Amino acid sequence: ELTSEYNALTSYLMEEVLGTQPAEVQEVLLSTSILEQVSPDCASELAGTGQAGAILTTLAHANAFVWPIGGGWYRYHTLFAEVLRLKLRYRSPDRVPDLHRRAARWYQRNGRLTEAVRHAARAGDWPLAAAMVIDELAAGQITDPGRGHCLAEEFVGMPHPETWDTAQPHLVAAAVALAGAGPDAAGAMLAAGQPALDRMPADQQA
Repeated sequence: ELTSEYNALTSYLMEEVLGTQPAEVQEVLLSTSILEQVSPDCASELAGTGQAGAILTTLAHANAFVWPIGGGWYRYHTLFAEVLRLKLRYRSPDRVPDLHRRAARWYQRNGRLTEAVRHAARAGDWPLAAAMVIDELAAGQITDPGRGHCLAEEFVGMPHPETWDTAQPHLVAAAVALAGAGPDAAGAMLAAGQPALDRMPADQQA
């Protein structure tokens, strides 16, 4: 019975809520479904339209599934967001990693490094995630458990850095190891990354 009610609700959301919206509105909703919270600026970045803010405002006034949460930000009802993500993966699966990368860069530009790293990781782009930490000089946030717990958690799923040909993933892995396993493990990660560091142009090594 619960399954049938769930399926009926998802069908309603797919057909009666999403399916009746104009194409531009559907694009904003689908493009931003990868986000936990949505701002007009980020929505414009992902959907490629300057009308995203107006669309979100209209939806929040007319639709109980889009909620304003203050500061110009919005959140989608949990089940509605799930339906949007399912539709996005079905319609355009190849877009999902790119949307996460674009979200990652938006969050980095707006000073929200943990969210930036999270989206880079969800894109499977671990070199990008690690590069953002190094570019922001934020490795210390990982090595200091009091400050970097959340940021370190975003790298739990990162494959062993031996698979990377750039230095940044090795440096981040060393920071994670220093915070957890200790200096010997961190030293091993740094040693493994030295060849990649040596291959970098001199002006980027610092």
